[in-house]
Amino acid sequence: MNPFGVGHSGDDFAERTARCGCCGLPFKYQTLRTQPEARHWCPDCEEHHPQDGEPIEREVDRLRAHDQVLRQRAADASAAATRYETQMLGLREQVAAALQTRDDWRALLEDVRSAHIEEEAGRCSCGQAFPCVTLDVLNGDPGRAQHVADVANQRQRRRWLDTEGGDDPYG
Repeated sequence: MNPFGVGHSGDDFAERTARCGCCGLPFKYQTLRTQPEARHWCPDCEEHHPQDGEPIEREVDRLRAHDQVLRQRAADASAAATRYETQMLGLREQVAAALQTRDDWRALLEDVRSAHIEEEAGRCSCGQAFPCVTLDVLNGDPGRAQHVADVANQRQRRRWLDTEGGDDPYG
């Protein structure tokens, strides 16, 4: 059995969006591409949509039927907003931590650079020939950059132990 009807395939249909003339909520429906059908009511309102000259009791019953749907939609929207807000706060904290880590690295590298200046002709303040190995690393010598990263990680670990207390989980 063809779920799209005799002689039709899924490509013959288009998904449309409309706003219900009864409850005012948006809804989606499918219609033939070649013969678009405009729907005025969502599936929930097809049975009780407004009618010209309807009795007040019918109108009240129709509007009461919307109450539960609208309350559920409002509760869902509130829950989604709370989820997104919580997620956003977590992401902001993550960004702040990343920026702090970046600033810590920059400060460390600036401390290292300031300790390695040319004091005498051809001599670094650390006693080696200028530019020394440390300046080579800071200027992009990839073979020695790992050593600086290891030292910085040890410094960061010590700072964590000082603020958080406890044993070093890495040795």
